[in-house]
Amino acid sequence: MGSYHSRHQRALDVYRTIRSDPNLDLEKAARGMAKAVGPLGVFAMDHVLGDIWSRPQLDRRDRSFVSVTALTCLAAERELRTHIGGALNHGATADEIEELMLHVSAYAGYPRAFDGMQVALAIFADRDDVDTPRKRPDAAELDDDERRAAGLEALGSLTGLAPEAVPAAVEPLGDVGRFAVDYLFGQIWSRPQLPPRDRSLITLTALVTLGKVAELEIHVPGALRNGLSREEIEEVILQLTLYAGYPAAVEAIRATRRIFAGLDDSAADEAAG
Repeated sequence: MGSYHSRHQRALDVYRTIRSDPNLDLEKAARGMAKAVGPLGVFAMDHVLGDIWSRPQLDRRDRSFVSVTALTCLAAERELRTHIGGALNHGATADEIEELMLHVSAYAGYPRAFDGMQVALAIFADRDDVDTPRKRPDAAELDDDERRAAGLEALGSLTGLAPEAVPAAVEPLGDVGRFAVDYLFGQIWSRPQLPPRDRSLITLTALVTLGKVAELEIHVPGALRNGLSREEIEEVILQLTLYAGYPAAVEAIRATRRIFAGLDDSAADEAAG
């Protein structure tokens, strides 16, 4: 078991990289948080950053993606300002953060994504390491048959279904399923600005934050296919105790471990058969 001092030093190190201010007195900032809001400020430093953010199961860029996604879903604009800056400090680019907002629009809705984008644009404008204005990646103007083909491929890759089997799988959802294929997967998931692993990281975060546990049945196996490990998926859920709260994380970890067990049972049946 570690000492309080070591936990506190880990917290200060994370805070240093999130804020990236060479003139920032870290101990003074920590004392200021404690003075301003009491134990809430103490634990925001020593638990949030020292216990969770400093764990090695996810790198800091991944953790920034989790935080920015969750805070966008929650419309927590004050904290979002800090964590968008932290994401840039942890290696994310402005294009990737804007792509994150686009992806979130499909899971938390356009109003929250637009609000998150406005926060991001304000942060970019204040940074010397972000070009403003800059040329953005295009939004591909796809015909219906083009985006349908892209959507079938992307959804098939996520679910393990052959593209020709996807329409039957989404047919019970009616037009919701149709646009999930054509737009969500054909025009968002298929964009190259983020790799599938990042898109799964964002999606899992949004689903847990918003309490959409049923959708994990699709997206936990999909995240494994896209390169996230079981340990990383569980670490995302652990980090979301900080943003979505423990009840949401408890429901998500129970569902996720049931999914893992089902995958193990299926693999054992295949091996035995």
